[in-house]
Formats: sequence, structure tokens, C-alpha cells
Amino acid sequence: VTAKNEEQGQEGVSCLSKVYVTLPETTVTLLKGRHTLVEGQRVTLPAIPSKGVFLGASGRFVELQTEFGLRVRWDGDQQLYVTVSSTYSGKLCGLCGNYDGNSDNDHLKSDGSPAGDKEELGNSWQTDQDEDQECQKHQVVNPPSCDSSLQSNMSGPGFCGRLVDTRGPFETCLLHVKATSFFDSCMLDMCRFQGLQHLLCTHMSTMTTTCQDAGHAVKPWREPQFCPMACPPNSKYSLCAKPCPDTCHSGFTGMFCSDRCVEACECNPGFVLSGLECVPRSQCGCLHPAGSYFKVGERWYKPGCKELCVCESNNRIRCQPWRCRAQEFCGLQDGIYGCHAQGAATCTASGDPHYLTFDGALHHFMGTCTYVLTRPCWSRSQDSYFVVSATNENRGGNLEVSYIKAVHVTVFDLSISLLRGCKVMLNGHRVALPVWPAQGRVTIRLSSNFVLLYTNFGLQVRYDGSHLVEVTVPSSYGGQLCGLCGNYNNNSLDDNQRPDRKPAGDSVQLGAAWKLPESSEPGCFLVGGKPSSCQENSMADAWNKNCAILINPQGPFSQCHQVVPPQSSFASCVHGQCGTKGDTTALCRSLQAYASLCARAGQAPAWRNRTFCPMRCPPGSSYSPCGSPCPATCSNLNDPRDCPKALPCAESCECQKGYILSGTSCVPLGQCGCTEPAGSYHPVGERWYTEDTCTRLCTCSIHNNITCFQSTCKPNQMCWALDGLLRCRASGMGVCQLPGESHYVSFDGSNHSIRDTCTHVLVKVCHPAMALPFFKISAKHEKEEGGTKAFRLHEVYIDIYDAQVTLQKGHRVLINSKKVTLPAISQIPGVSVKSSSIYTIVNIKIGVQVKFDGNHLLEIELPTTYYGK
Repeated sequence: VTAKNEEQGQEGVSCLSKVYVTLPETTVTLLKGRHTLVEGQRVTLPAIPSKGVFLGASGRFVELQTEFGLRVRWDGDQQLYVTVSSTYSGKLCGLCGNYDGNSDNDHLKSDGSPAGDKEELGNSWQTDQDEDQECQKHQVVNPPSCDSSLQSNMSGPGFCGRLVDTRGPFETCLLHVKATSFFDSCMLDMCRFQGLQHLLCTHMSTMTTTCQDAGHAVKPWREPQFCPMACPPNSKYSLCAKPCPDTCHSGFTGMFCSDRCVEACECNPGFVLSGLECVPRSQCGCLHPAGSYFKVGERWYKPGCKELCVCESNNRIRCQPWRCRAQEFCGLQDGIYGCHAQGAATCTASGDPHYLTFDGALHHFMGTCTYVLTRPCWSRSQDSYFVVSATNENRGGNLEVSYIKAVHVTVFDLSISLLRGCKVMLNGHRVALPVWPAQGRVTIRLSSNFVLLYTNFGLQVRYDGSHLVEVTVPSSYGGQLCGLCGNYNNNSLDDNQRPDRKPAGDSVQLGAAWKLPESSEPGCFLVGGKPSSCQENSMADAWNKNCAILINPQGPFSQCHQVVPPQSSFASCVHGQCGTKGDTTALCRSLQAYASLCARAGQAPAWRNRTFCPMRCPPGSSYSPCGSPCPATCSNLNDPRDCPKALPCAESCECQKGYILSGTSCVPLGQCGCTEPAGSYHPVGERWYTEDTCTRLCTCSIHNNITCFQSTCKPNQMCWALDGLLRCRASGMGVCQLPGESHYVSFDGSNHSIRDTCTHVLVKVCHPAMALPFFKISAKHEKEEGGTKAFRLHEVYIDIYDAQVTLQKGHRVLINSKKVTLPAISQIPGVSVKSSSIYTIVNIKIGVQVKFDGNHLLEIELPTTYYGK
């Protein structure tokens, strides 16, 4: 029995990541998340990997038993138990000792000599076949600092003191089991991780298992807000469950079952275990003569991948002839035997924006609607169908360029939006990362400075929350895709196909063809081609020189040229510089996009410095040119879900020592937030409603302290979601009025008077959100004629969709400083201007209406979507 460790959250701290059990006829590997491999191939529990060897679920553990008395249990996280029969007494070696009844000689090294200390002992038992060539030998690490205040708090009844409380949950057990070692280990972790509740729960759980194994009763200690055990559908938590639960084929494995309690999620009445899920008996899977069990719908290949089999209901197995595609190979990969992609390709959309297809074609397209990046057009399986699209926007008043403001992924009946600022919406609700929807088939997490989404069939989507999106697909999709990213057939010349498979005349036509009307915002519009700033501009040569760093053979990107040719990135950079008139931020974005491609190819360039494109990192973090793709988080110090091997590093702001990711921020370890029983994470200070009616409001404070109380919206408010967050917001329309003589009544009823001839902002969007386009309405006053002290409106300015509407006296209207004839309904998409007998009326599709009589009366009406914004 050997175990592989990995770093846990911070330097000098490790935890289990894999357990290998080598037996005479087979090798079994226990993985995080309670997954299991037999001879490198993933199996569904229960299973008989070889004669006399049994695998199954027991409480929180995956358990292996043999006929010769070996018993190995691992919870897929931090608790591993190895039990042997007395026949092995005095015949064993390793970190577990020799089992001769004498603990004084349990410090022998692999050569039989005594170790000088625990570091020497551990290092001597490192295996020669370690799969991780960069693994760190154990080094002496100073004990974590624990000031008197923290030590007193951590040893108290709210933390490690629970383990030794003679009136607590382990009252009976403490009469028979020494808890000193459990308490000391708990204090070590609590000091090192500043009271992180997740680790306290682990120590409480370990103590529970030890007591129950010894036959001693444990009192209930888990609560909804303290160490809740998240149970899968159709099951409930039990402190005293049967060690061998009812399965679809109980007795199939022949496992020995004791009569002692175990902590577990027990299936509800009428349900039994199928793998690690509770299903009705009518949905039980199939037994295979070779000793394997398959769930209903599970697929597997026979040797050579010449047949594909599927488990149907009533224990029926159906097989059909199969052949791997040209872009696939038949073999074992990541524990799964079958047809696998031989490689992968990446499409990027970056900057303003430039689309580099899977096959290397380059398109420049400046539309501000939502467009299909890629989707399968001729897929064999709905299980692997997806759509990736992106929404663009103009920024900074520049209509010549646009940027990606949101990326949308539809997969497994989920609707996922990756938004600016690394925010994420899942089925219309804002979620904190990481999350694993669709029964873990989709992972969404922070990865370096990206939000990363990846699926169990190989799709990866990365968005930096600003301008850069990368979509990676396995080669099994070769020739099966369509969209702005092309068809992935290794031919860049046909990457200009429209949905009807006919070639588009140029990039503008291509982009327009892949617009998603149902997902595009009112008022979005199409622009394209080469920015006018590039046409015979005297600065064009200087802008070219700005981008020359990309192709400089002695520059910081030179080591990458052989693996990622820079020509397309250079062309995109020049295009962006022309469109932004040499903007430094745009230049840095172009260089970042190429650096990301290089990092994917294993060549992460160190190209930034303090004066050139510096990456400003928030408190608690520092810049790294090659950050971890799966950093530790408050909710997952020891992530039970493997980080995919193919994920590249990327430049990022990595949390410094003593800090950890909480949502999107690095916080001190002691400032981690709260995890709900269902798994949702909330940073400290966050407030959220648990009911769709806004009747229960919860807040999070440190040490996973969630406080909830009854709440109601005010009479003039209603409960609804904006950007995925439930809030009490004003009902009806908001109205701001100027009833006369420069007296204003605000949306919330306050009164203001303005007595000058200046221009003032009446309303603008101060807190932009994905679904709320920016607008601004201003007004200029003038003195009344005749020498009076009265003031009246002179002009009203409406800035929307990077255009300006000016309302003047006598129903006179200017659009972008040019007079227009009313009604004007097509000059600005999504905006109409008309006149009535009294008012000039501007209607905007986002629900905003402006009415002006050309003299004293002005009325601005807004929908509730702009409440508080």
C-alpha cells in the first residue's frame, strides 16, 4: 500500500492525493472524490477486480477487502485506514511500522536502520516509481505561529476543544480512546490555517470514525451551519448507518460487513446504491460476468474499440460495432478505455476583437451583438453537444473597436455566462467559484487570471473577464464544428463559412451571419473591416513599431516563435493599435493574448516589468508569469476533483503565503467565508436570500458562521433577480421630473433646484452590469428672457450606444450634432425619436423614455432594472 501526497494550500503542507494497493494479480488505485481505478481503468462500484478482492462503498469511504485480511479505506480526502490480520505481525515495514506490538521500533528506514528524525524516516520510504518528477522531499518546517489569543480560541469549545470535551459528542469514547494526538493535530492545523473550519471538520470526522471503529457511541455533532455532510439526491445524513449499504446487487462483492455504525449518507426508502448514487431499484444497472458493474446508460468499449456497449434497464447489455474516428486512437486515457482524441486545438478571440480560428485563420470583426464562436454541427451524441457564444461591446466612446464583455456556454441543459470581472451566472443565478454542476460533468473555477470552464468530454473555455477568450476542443470534433472559430478540419482557407455552409464575402458578413438574435441586446449593431484610423494615417508606422516586440528575434517572445508563429498575433496587434490610435492598454492586451498562446504551448514568456504593461495585483497577491491553473480556495483546500493535466499555467496574481482565494479575492486564511450545506460558497460579509420571495436573508462571517433571519421587501419594492442576485428592488417605473423653473424631483422623491447656466448630469449608469447598457442624460440651463432671475432648460443630451441625441426648442433634434427630421427611427439602432403636440419623445429599447417640451418640462422614465444602478 503506497500513498501519493500533494501540496495543500500552502508551502510545507501536504495531503493525500492517491492511494495504490498492489496485489498479486492486480493493482487498485483509489483517487480523490472516491473514484477507483483497476489496472489503470476506472470502475463503477461495487467491483471484484480479481479473485478474492472486493471493492465497494462503506459510509464515507471506498473500501477494499481481500480474502487474506487486508482492508484499505479512504474517504477520497484526508482519512486513510489500513488494517491487516494478525498473520502479518512482525512481517511488515513502511511508515505504518512493523506491527510487532512495540511502537519504539517503528522508526526504521527502508534499509532497516533507525531514522534520526521523522523527516529522514519519511524521505527514506519515498518510492522509486514516483510519477511526479518534481515532487518535494520533506523538509523541516517550523511549527506555525500561534499567538496566545489564537491559541486560546482554537483550544476552546468552539474549535479543537470539542475533541476532548468530556460532555461533548465523544463523551463515551474518551473513556477508552486517548484523544491527545487528535487534539494536538487539530491545534497544529488550526494555527497553520487560522481556524479554517473545513480542517476542524476533518479532525472531528476522524475522531468519529476512530470511536465508531472501536465500537463506542458518538453523539450528534454536525449541524446545518457546522460541518454539514452534503448528501447526494435521494439520500439523507445518518450518524449511525450500516457499514455495508443496500446496493443494486447486494452480496455481489462478498464483502465482510461488521455490525458497527458508520457516518454516511443513507439512501432514502425505496432507493439503493448504484455506484455512489442512490437510485430506485427499477433503475439498477448491469452486472458483467468479468466482475464489473455498470450504471444504466453507462458506456464502455470492448478490447480494440471494435464494439461499444451500453447498459440498459433490467440488467440488459447492448453492444454495437464501432470504429474510432480518424482523429482518435483506441486506448486508456485518464482511467477510461475507449476512443480518445489525439490532440486538441484552441480558438481565441482577443482585443478588439480578433478571431483566430482552430485552423489558424484570422478575422477582425467589430460587431456589438452576440455571436456563435463554435458549436458542433454534425454531432454523434447529444451528451457532448455544446454552444459557445460571446457578446461584444464598445468601450470608452470608441465606435471603431469592440471588446468581449460576456461568454456564454450551453451544455448539459445548463446556461452559463462568464461575465466581466470574473463573475459567473449559472441558469440565471450568480454563483461563487468553484462550482461543479451537471453532477460534476462541468467544472467552473478560477484559473490564474481567467475563469475556466471545462467538461468531462474535453471542452475548455477560458475568459479573462475583460477581452480574451480561449476555446479548446479535442480533435474528436475535427470537421464537426461551425461558427466564427471555423470547422477545425486543418484547412484555414474554408474558415469563412456561414451557417448555410457558403463562404462569406468578408469578415463583416461572416460575423453578421453568426449573430444570435435571441441573445443579442437591443441596440447592438454591426461594424467591421479595417479601422479608419489605419487608412493613410501618419502614425501607422509608429503603431506597427509598437507591436514589433512580438516578432523581435531577440525580444521576450522569441523563445515562443518556434511553437506559436507570431504573424497572426502581430497582425491583430497592428489592427488594434490602428483602431485605438496607439492606445497602450490595447497594446498590452494584444501582447497578453500572444503570451497566453505561448503558455499553452509550454513557453510562458516573462515579458512584463514594472514600467511596461505591469499587472497590478490586489492586496494579498503578487504577479507570477506562470501561475497554477487550479489554485487552492477557501472551499477546497484539498480539492477532491482532479485538476486536468492538460491545463496550462498562465500569468496571474497568485495569493501570497498565508493567503487563499475567497471567491475572486486573496484573503488571510482566517478570513475564509461560508459554505452552505448544498456546497455554495459565500465570502465574508456577503448577504444573500435563500428564498425566491426574499423572505429569508443570510449573512456570512468568519469561521463559516452563517446567520439567517426573516425579511420582507418594503411595500414599494418587489423581489427579483438582477445579474443573478436576488434583491428587493423598486416596483414599477422610476420617474425623475423637471416640472418647471429648474426644480427637479428625483427618482426617489427628493427635490433639487439648479440656478445656473451650466450643463449637469441628470442620470447615468454608475454601476454597469452585463444586462444594463450604459447611458447618460444631461441638461443645460439658460436664463429666462426679460431680465428675470428664472432659469429654464436650454438643451437635453442623451448619450446611448456611443451616439448622442440632442433635444432643443421647437422639437428640433440633433443626432451626433446633425439635424434630423422626425420621426427618426433608424439612425441609432434601438432608439426612436418622435414628436407629439407638446413633447419630443425619445424611446430606447432598454425601457428608458425621455419627454421634453422644449422649455420647462422634462420627464425621464426608467424601468426597475436600473434600480440602485
